[in-house]
Amino acid sequence: MDSTYSAEQIVKNEEKRKQNREWKTIGVKVRLTELAVLNKQLSRLNYDTLGNLVKDLISGRITHVTEDKQIEIMKTNLQTNGQITGIPTYLFAPSSVTMSDTIATS
Repeated sequence: MDSTYSAEQIVKNEEKRKQNREWKTIGVKVRLTELAVLNKQLSRLNYDTLGNLVKDLISGRITHVTEDKQIEIMKTNLQTNGQITGIPTYLFAPSSVTMSDTIATS
């Protein structure tokens, strides 16, 4: 066997090395007992996989909402549609229930 490399082999090896540098595999250790909790939290955030969550984190689609930002969102919702929270009004108690019905009398 000849131990010398052709120019073509050297170029292919260099390209392969460059491709390997574009990606980095990361791993996370999770206790088996916590795996169900992780999957539930991912599902709650509308993610199927941890990889999808990481992609959105990297792309900036997931941001930290500070209290000030949350207050601004609430003010905007209140001005736009009279809604104080980010929860749609139809998810609140039925209109047949009045405030006096919900207050316990002593």
